[in-house]
Amino acid sequence: SMPLYFLEDAEPVLEWLQDQPPAFLDAHPPLWLMLAWSYLATSLHSQIRAPMIGAEAAIELAAEHPAYRSWRGELSAVRAWEAVARGDALTIAREAALALEWLPQDNLAVRTAAHCALGVAHQFSGDRMAAQHVYGEVVAMADACGNRMMAVVASIALGHLQENDNHLHLAARTYGRALQKLGDQPHSVACEVHLGLARIQYEWNDLVAASAHAEKSSRLAAVLECDAGLGADVLLAQILLSRAETDAALKLLTKASTAAQTRNQHGGRLAIANAQVQALLQTGEVIAAAQLAQDPTLPLARAWALLARGQALQAHECLTAFLDASRATAPASEVLRALLLDALALDAFDPSEAALAVLDDAMALAEP
Repeated sequence: SMPLYFLEDAEPVLEWLQDQPPAFLDAHPPLWLMLAWSYLATSLHSQIRAPMIGAEAAIELAAEHPAYRSWRGELSAVRAWEAVARGDALTIAREAALALEWLPQDNLAVRTAAHCALGVAHQFSGDRMAAQHVYGEVVAMADACGNRMMAVVASIALGHLQENDNHLHLAARTYGRALQKLGDQPHSVACEVHLGLARIQYEWNDLVAASAHAEKSSRLAAVLECDAGLGADVLLAQILLSRAETDAALKLLTKASTAAQTRNQHGGRLAIANAQVQALLQTGEVIAAAQLAQDPTLPLARAWALLARGQALQAHECLTAFLDASRATAPASEVLRALLLDALALDAFDPSEAALAVLDDAMALAEP
């Protein structure tokens, strides 16, 4: 009763459906929906629009069918996940709510998917607590009904939020459970799980374990052509910098930067630029680092470069502005780095108890 595409095995469904003529799919509206889910499950987001249009037309022609409400609800669930791929929080929330209104209570597979989409809407709109609550519910629902894909997706999203809040032990357990659900399947979401575990091991300074997970994520991403490979390469570069292998790190970051531009990955470009500033400062190329850090979306890198140039007061002002504007919304890991830099800045231009007070805040945030 659980469709293959919710069991991380969408390829045979996709191959069969792609071989069918549109008229056959029109005669059986659920097949259009299956095609859309299969594209989603295989990360072929650009292909989803056509089966969505086909499904809508076929469902409306079958308005008298007993399953009409269920089909309409499932179409809304698909629309919600298509909006997830575009980062459209309003559409996600609207379509997920419609899906839960239309879907029968016994359609647990799709109701779980719609509920998970609601968690994404909360996350995109900045309500991390609500998102964590929903993702926790989705993991339980998905485990109960056997929707493995949504169990893994929700676990990864939950782990990422826990990680951003500096709850690293909790996040590691969440990612570990997701990895157990996936097994050894070469799936795009496995790239994200290994990358999350690599980031946590890096924060714990277990560079051997961090490298192993990051390399696995990078290898899988190369085979499956998914975006997690950029994050893995940036983390591998940071590990190289920790080992003072600066040339190798810069080479890897150049490769990642080219890939990010090709894929138009804005978030990836920012992570790469931050690491490049770190590498340039490590090699003593302070002016080049300062030029790269001029980007207003890189406040921590800019503060770091200002410190390296002896402009501690300006660094403190930059960090104060960042913390005032973003402390409540930024990931706790970024707040922690800002506090550490601010302690250095305060100590450099005005050695006093103020720097120690900021370090106390940082310690309280980092210790758990």
